[in-house]
Amino acid sequence: MINKNILDKLVQLIENSIASEDWINWWSQNELLVKKEISPRWFLKIKPKMAQGIDGATLISQNNTKDFLKSINQDFKVSSGNNYKLNWEKSINELSEKEEIDFKIYFENNFKNLNKEYPNLYSAIKENFSGNGDIVKKEFSKEDILQKSFSKYLTEEIINYFTNISLLQSDGITFNLEFIDFKNDEYLKIGELWLYNDGDEILIKKNSNEVYLNNIGSKQIKILNNSFYNFIESTLTDFINDN
Repeated sequence: MINKNILDKLVQLIENSIASEDWINWWSQNELLVKKEISPRWFLKIKPKMAQGIDGATLISQNNTKDFLKSINQDFKVSSGNNYKLNWEKSINELSEKEEIDFKIYFENNFKNLNKEYPNLYSAIKENFSGNGDIVKKEFSKEDILQKSFSKYLTEEIINYFTNISLLQSDGITFNLEFIDFKNDEYLKIGELWLYNDGDEILIKKNSNEVYLNNIGSKQIKILNNSFYNFIESTLTDFINDN
């Protein structure tokens, strides 16, 4: 038989008669007692997952508590009251909006030179990136890049790009100076751009501005652009704008 105080609190959670903060506080004070009263399986399901925030954690607890109470044939009534789902969605939206604002401030403050040299790319990132999983970093000077083993195979045009953006990452896009690698004796892999398949690779010929696509589906390497600069300002920019 489950402790009545615990059972009453679980019913309150289901019936929306306890605030999220109160549920989290109650759990932190009674977690060990709950662990003794119910099976490990249900304990782990009901335990608040704080990575989801207070309202998200309460919502997960509520959903799993409902199943638990049904499993032990405990009656309860779902009534209007605290709407954990709406509160959680609101908090997520507010967080997303804050991340987007913070990203735009960071981008505008740190990539002014990119606006001068790659205006199309700058505009595409500014308009489409939100900071929610999107990453843009400027970490290396020209001198830093020239110290890397592969630098002798990079043209001035390509080195200049990576001094402006050392890491560009979003859905289907990864260009990371740190991960440049030799594809074979002829090509360097400088990133991925999923134009046709997940994992499509962007290659350059050594000491050349020519840009190639390694199509993972057809396993063919085809030229994309004779100019690295045009590849950035056209192909890459179009991909960001269209996705």
